[in-house]
Amino acid sequence: MKTSLAATRLSAQPFKILPLVLLLIACSQKPNENFFSLENAHRKDALKPPAVNITSKTLPTEPPLMQSKSIPSSENLSLIDAWQAAKTHAAAYQVAKYARNAAQEPEQQAKAHLLPQLSLNGNYSNRAQDDYERYQSYGINLQVAQPIYDASRWRQYQAEKMTTQIGEAQLKQQEDTLLLEVAQAYFAVLTAQEKLSALAKEKATYQAQIAQAEGSFTSGQATVLDILEAKSHYDAAASREISLQTELTTAQNTLENDTGLSVHHLTPVDSLDFLTVKTTLTEEQWLNKALEHNTTLKQKALELEKAIADKKTAESEYYPQLSLTAGYQDNRNHIKAVNREAQHNRNKGGYVGLQFYLPIYSGGETNSKVRQQNAYIQQKEAEYRAEKGKISLEVKQQFALLKGYQAQIKAQKQLYQTNLEKVKAAKLGTQYGMSYPLEILQAEKDLAEANSSLAEAKYQYLLTEIRLLLLSGEGSRLLSDE
Repeated sequence: MKTSLAATRLSAQPFKILPLVLLLIACSQKPNENFFSLENAHRKDALKPPAVNITSKTLPTEPPLMQSKSIPSSENLSLIDAWQAAKTHAAAYQVAKYARNAAQEPEQQAKAHLLPQLSLNGNYSNRAQDDYERYQSYGINLQVAQPIYDASRWRQYQAEKMTTQIGEAQLKQQEDTLLLEVAQAYFAVLTAQEKLSALAKEKATYQAQIAQAEGSFTSGQATVLDILEAKSHYDAAASREISLQTELTTAQNTLENDTGLSVHHLTPVDSLDFLTVKTTLTEEQWLNKALEHNTTLKQKALELEKAIADKKTAESEYYPQLSLTAGYQDNRNHIKAVNREAQHNRNKGGYVGLQFYLPIYSGGETNSKVRQQNAYIQQKEAEYRAEKGKISLEVKQQFALLKGYQAQIKAQKQLYQTNLEKVKAAKLGTQYGMSYPLEILQAEKDLAEANSSLAEAKYQYLLTEIRLLLLSGEGSRLLSDE
């Protein structure tokens, strides 16, 4: 509902809003002369009060607001557009992507140890034993080896599969963190913009009140206090505007840093194109979804499974190993001596063999590795329990906030309507001499505060919805166009 107010309704006496130059000229007149001429017209016996300087601070055309940096403007940026841009631009997300790619490689490396290993060796030597004899030898050896039974390599491969899954979970967790950060900055920008818009209307009302008070002062229907009170409300609004502009600039800087896009034109809340929660899930249902699908909890569970798999890998070093080897070799030797016939030898052919390895004693290294993995398992179990408790508490807290914001939005809407009616009643009362300018100023201030509180509650409610979706592992729904 619009809150713009017509200045001509603020008083039963007709008046005009003076241009700023004329208003400053009017304020520059000697206030004590105007005061006594007005008061003596009603009270001839009035005592002369001390002079009051109401022109020590003239009305500024605009408060010294902080100016945001100049960046190219763009079309309205929706929340989904901001999320998609952040996934491409944000450095933290790119770091997580590269880490995920690196986490995929240990699985391939472990798999390679289960596949045939082909190698080619060559050798050449030429030496003289003395002045009468020379030796020359060279050859090649082509060999292929295939593990037949190696529990350590197989279990290492199974463990590294979980490393890949952990990398994916860490990337998803970083995506959720980025989505929440972008949403917080996005809603902070919208909240500040709405508050600034409402504050601009509030300032315009105070300017009209100042103009009215100045006009009424010259006609003897207002006092110096009415003028100063209107100016006080205007100055307070200007101070709040500076604070809000700072909040807006900070939020815009954060959003621009994450998205790399202009954020001066955002899609308002009434037309946000992302999926909000429209279901009536209970707290228990939200909790069950979070414990089953939460990204961080899944990562902790995978880390626990990885620790168990690493323990099995360490225990496998007790087991024997059997591998098959096959190859082809061709080695040649030439011996030349003085007064002797040269000798030429050649050894070539293929071969197939089995290689068996049984560890007997390693100095306690294997036992130490097993104990180390047992400690890691206990650590990961404790981390999983701690994260589970943290997620459960967070879901309960966010659900309580969601219900609270729902009730707060309803209450703030009612408060806004009440204050709007109060403003109308105060202005109507002024026309019939039943209200005072101070009452109108207070009513306008209460209306602006109710409007700001409503905007803040609205965006906090949406942000709480997003947190619940992320906690329940459904962050992908936020990026869906369906």
